[in-house]
Amino acid sequence: VSTQSTGSSGINAEYGVRDPITNYFMVSADFKVDKERSGSMILMEMKAPTGFTFRKALVAEVISASDIFSRFDIKEGGQRVHLYVKPGIRPDMYFVAMPLVEEFKVSNLAAAQVTITDYYDPAVRQTEFYNLDMYM
Repeated sequence: VSTQSTGSSGINAEYGVRDPITNYFMVSADFKVDKERSGSMILMEMKAPTGFTFRKALVAEVISASDIFSRFDIKEGGQRVHLYVKPGIRPDMYFVAMPLVEEFKVSNLAAAQVTITDYYDPAVRQTEFYNLDMYM
């Protein structure tokens, strides 16, 4: 799934693929911080598909190993995670991969979404949808 950015931060959400070592699904997203947005606070929101959650300890592990995000919040019992991009980050492309824990089986999973928003100008946002590759 690819999106063309029109002067604002852009995002490319990938399929969630099961990590063969941890057995977690990993949802990855590439995103671009443009020069005009690099001084603002950027919020990335990842939503989990039904039957899956983000776990605080797993997200904290990813954030602690990253120099991109300043903090995170888990919302709705793990159904959403808010990732706050460090203000003043240099304009560039960035990558994040978040683990999802399967809580229960769901058939016919609907796509979930990743949204990137300028925190101080919420009209500047972009949303992409992703699916989990259940066969990997």
